[in-house]
Amino acid sequence: MTQPIRWLQAEIADRMLQKLDIVKLQPRHVLLIPDFPGVHARFLAKRFPRAYFHCAPEMGLSKSEVLKLKLSRLWASRLKGTSLASVDEYQKTGRINLPDSSVDLIFSVLLMQDLLDPKHFLQECWRVLKE
Repeated sequence: MTQPIRWLQAEIADRMLQKLDIVKLQPRHVLLIPDFPGVHARFLAKRFPRAYFHCAPEMGLSKSEVLKLKLSRLWASRLKGTSLASVDEYQKTGRINLPDSSVDLIFSVLLMQDLLDPKHFLQECWRVLKE
C-alpha cells in the first residue's frame, strides 16, 4: 500500500476495531492479514491479552522491515511469540500458510480489493478458522 493512502487504512481499521467492543469471543489465536504497521496489533493485544498473533505482513516489505515488524509483533503479543504468514506467499500459492482450524479470529483491512480471486481468499479464511 502506498504512503499517501495510509490515512484511509488507519481510518478503516479504527472503525473495525471499534466494532470489536461487541465481540464476546476471547480468541487464543488471531491472524492479522495484512499486518500493516500501526496500531492494529497493539490495540488487539490490549483487547485480547491472551491471544497469540499470526501476522501476514503487507506485500513488498524488505527483509529488515519484516524483521522489525516481527519484533514489534513479538513485543505486542506480550512475549508469547508470533508467527509470520505471508501475503506474498498466499498470492503465489493460493494458500495461507497456517494449519486447518488454527485461528479463532481473522482481522483483515484493505486486502480483498487487491486479490484476483477474493472468493478463494474467503475459502482459505474458512479453512484456517476454528468452528
